[in-house]
Amino acid sequence: LNLPFRDIMKRLAFWFAFALFCLQIFLALFHRAGFWSSQFEMMDSFFNVPFSVDYLTFLMLLSIGIVSLSSLLVSRYTVPSGEERFNFINLLIIASIGMCGIVLVKDLFSLYVFLEITAVASFILIAFDRDRQALEGAFKYIVLSAIATIMMLASIALVILVSGSVSFAAVAAAFKTSAPNPVMALAIALFVCGLFIKGGIVPFHGWLPDAYATAPAPVAVLLAGIITKVCGIYTLIRLVTSVFGFSEEIKAVLLLVGILSVLVGAFAALGQNNFNRMLGYSSISQIGYIILGLGTGTALGIAGAAFHIFNHAIFKSQLFVNAAAVRVATGTKDMNDMGGLSSKMPVTGATSIIA
Repeated sequence: LNLPFRDIMKRLAFWFAFALFCLQIFLALFHRAGFWSSQFEMMDSFFNVPFSVDYLTFLMLLSIGIVSLSSLLVSRYTVPSGEERFNFINLLIIASIGMCGIVLVKDLFSLYVFLEITAVASFILIAFDRDRQALEGAFKYIVLSAIATIMMLASIALVILVSGSVSFAAVAAAFKTSAPNPVMALAIALFVCGLFIKGGIVPFHGWLPDAYATAPAPVAVLLAGIITKVCGIYTLIRLVTSVFGFSEEIKAVLLLVGILSVLVGAFAALGQNNFNRMLGYSSISQIGYIILGLGTGTALGIAGAAFHIFNHAIFKSQLFVNAAAVRVATGTKDMNDMGGLSSKMPVTGATSIIA
């Protein structure tokens, strides 16, 4: 009781975040859609921000909770206690708030705001160790994310010109009732390209392997497990299905970038010696499969894409947790210096095989 307030908060921070993420997982698993719809209607009037909830929302909230909890647990063993861990936990909660906002809002500008909240927290988290490589990885992400921001803001401006609104429903109605025109096509192209950058999709993937390879272990878990999925892939699914619609041109673009991501990510992963970089390129390939499912434009394809978002969030988080364990045990990320680890680390070996 004699400790200063900040010291008390430092001691409670981990358990507060632990309880918060566990509560989110519980609520996402044992939800009643009708009940939560009524709660979000109350929040609409209080915050003056339109929220929506459906089964895809609950799937993403569950994924965010699981991966954030995993990142938090890894930080307990890899981030020094005291001020550094306190700062990390605060940034983790901010990133989680941003991601939850992304999956709940139903207008383009609020979506953009929460994307930026998540991105800014991610920049700081990648550079959290403040070493040269981490700063380089964060800088590449900042530069490409700034380009994505410009594209999305320009797209929102064009959308307002066409529809006079930024709500998903109003924009979708305007796109359906208006005759196709170059302004609409440009607005869609700009926003989609911005999301390709956020999701690390080929050919906009340059930042992703460096960020994954240089970020601290719990940050790599968070980035690979959920941030790129929410900021890029989920948002793309939501906008294409609910706002822009499936034109033949959009489906062709999605199928093309999906195939490119699958092939480029897989072949690039074969040439990597750094454990985390290999997993980063593998993530690009797996994201390609999600985009391919979306590009089919069918209900089954979209369901498959949504399922694989959850699937990939779980197994990629597990692999990055194991990469952190190997890094702690061996002192290196270079796979050329490894070998025969399964006999010395049987739990890590077995869970890697499962993942």
